[in-house]
Amino acid sequence: FYLTELKRKYGSYPNVQLEKLDLSPQGTIPVTVRDFQPDSIVCLNVLEHIEDDGEALRRMKSILVPGGKLVLIVPAHQNLYCEMDKNLGHYRRYEKKDLLQKLEAAGFLVEHFRFINMLGALGWFVNGKILRRKIVPTRQLRIFDFLVNLLGIEKIINPPIGLSILIAGRNTAR
Repeated sequence: FYLTELKRKYGSYPNVQLEKLDLSPQGTIPVTVRDFQPDSIVCLNVLEHIEDDGEALRRMKSILVPGGKLVLIVPAHQNLYCEMDKNLGHYRRYEKKDLLQKLEAAGFLVEHFRFINMLGALGWFVNGKILRRKIVPTRQLRIFDFLVNLLGIEKIINPPIGLSILIAGRNTAR
């Protein structure tokens, strides 16, 4: 669904290529992607679904041109991992130190790191850890969509915690 929507919205841009990639060790990267030589990869809420995330990061680096950028959003704080994560197909949530190490080991220089959605972290903790829910209630999602506008404060402050991590790195290959 999301790939179709992205292609509908951005597919006509000559400098954009949208592909469904299998970044697992068994997956193949289409020649069209390698020929395109992307200078940026945006990977939002995907890495946590890949068992060998280190290999996936190395494969993304192999696609990028030298100096190319990788932007990731991943779930934060392993201590928040719960049944909701399992039901979403997450292998893990990420700690700052571990994620920085994984990116550096894959050959990226981290240029930006921040936690995002601190309000969502509280909701995830209450729903997943205290109430032990298996899914996020639909009504709460609607309320959260409304409240997310209040998170504009996160543009001013750098929150110390968050439901997710936004991280950007540069391919160090020359």
